[in-house]
Order: sequence, then structure tokens, then C-alpha cells
Amino acid sequence: MIINRDKYLDQLVRKKGNGLIKIITGIRRCGKSYLLFELFHAHLNAIGIEDDYIIELSLDDEANAKYRNPMELGNYIRSLIIEKAENIMSFSMKSSRLRKLKTHGLMIQTKQSVLLMCFLD
Repeated sequence: MIINRDKYLDQLVRKKGNGLIKIITGIRRCGKSYLLFELFHAHLNAIGIEDDYIIELSLDDEANAKYRNPMELGNYIRSLIIEKAENIMSFSMKSSRLRKLKTHGLMIQTKQSVLLMCFLD
């Protein structure tokens, strides 16, 4: 059964461009992951953001345990952003554009999973 969380999705959508980190909290099994990984992801796709520009990382997965360390997580996210930039730009444009690279929003679900939405100008 699919439960639309229109109220919460609308709050995320309205505040996604304000430059602040959004923290999604709630009791176990209340739909935090579903809100981010399904509903918000679908919203991003619907407004034209391709999956290549959405980073989803489940921190409760043992394969991703090293990213529970904030330094490792930061390095991983930066490397993905730079990799995307390298794929988009020619070598001559790369150095000047990388300095302007920004992440436009960060969504964190507490304790277990992270969804970072980033896209290039």
C-alpha cells in the first residue's frame, strides 16, 4: 500500500532551495526513507533532475559503514560531484568551473540514510 505524504513532501519541496540542511526525524518505520528515497526522488525526477545528479546512500548498509565517519562521507560526496563535473566539461573548462561547483541542498534522514541532492549550474 502506498501512502502519499503530501504535507511532508510539500514542506521539503518548498524549502529545498533555501541553502539549509533539512533533517528528517521520526520513530522507527514511520516512512522517513520512503519520503526521501521514493517520493522526494520522484519529485526531483519530475522537475527534470536526472538520477545521475542524485546521490543516495544508505548508512545502515554494512557496505557503506565507512561513510558513517563524517570525513569519509564528505570526501565521497566531493569526489562524486567532481566526477560528474569532469564528465560534463571539457578539460579546458574544468579548472575554472570546479571552483564554482556548489551543492544545492542536503537532506539527512537521522541515524540511517542520507540523500544528497546536488546538481551543477
